[in-house]
Amino acid sequence: MDALDDALRARIDELAGSNKGRQPILSTTGTQVAIAELIARNDRLERLVGELSLEIEALAESQRGDTQRMSRLRRTAR
Repeated sequence: MDALDDALRARIDELAGSNKGRQPILSTTGTQVAIAELIARNDRLERLVGELSLEIEALAESQRGDTQRMSRLRRTAR
């Protein structure tokens, strides 16, 4: 399970980027610039959530498949 957690964390970092292209929103930031930055962040987050949900579904499906395969192997081994 730790490997799965590590894999998901690495994927989140990869998709979210490590502050690449992000502008800090300061009290001196103009309104239009701040809004544009917030829109860009929101777009990145929406993409990230969508991609992660697909990957989590695929991982869950593969684990269900592994569990089913193991159950079949146990039954045939008896």
